[in-house]
Amino acid sequence: MGDFNGDGFGDVLSGAPLSSTAAAEAGMAQIWFGSTGTFDTLVDVTLFGSDIAEDFGRSVAALPDVNDDGKFEIVVGAPRSSNSVGLSTGEVKVYFSAPGGVSSNPSLVLEGTQTDALFGNSVAIGRFNSDALFDVGVGEPSRDISPGVNNGAYYLYFGQSNEVFKNGFE
Repeated sequence: MGDFNGDGFGDVLSGAPLSSTAAAEAGMAQIWFGSTGTFDTLVDVTLFGSDIAEDFGRSVAALPDVNDDGKFEIVVGAPRSSNSVGLSTGEVKVYFSAPGGVSSNPSLVLEGTQTDALFGNSVAIGRFNSDALFDVGVGEPSRDISPGVNNGAYYLYFGQSNEVFKNGFE
């Protein structure tokens, strides 16, 4: 999906949203680094969800390098994640590469605002507007526009410039 370690070889990113390694069904995302020759089946990086039934890894995406270090960034959806108030509003966590690999702490967290709306159930990377910068799309399939209707919503976070993007989305 992307080159997460900057060695010039494509790597594989996968989500396992029901994994119970860190907490009951918290989920995880894993990376296998590519190389020459036979594909190595040993996992090189594992990122863990932290909340019970967070669904971390329900959606994953590779974001082309935005912090100018030559490595792709990692985007992971956790649609049942709880916010600071304890409500299950969902999150999308963005991990920038760190010296020596990938940080276990997200560099940026996008939060949903409606309980049980599943913000982060899907994520997509692309150029959704007319500039040359990559953007992040986030799906929220159970968003209620009218009470109890589950209309759903899709959010776009546009990259503004590499410098601004390092500090967040707009």
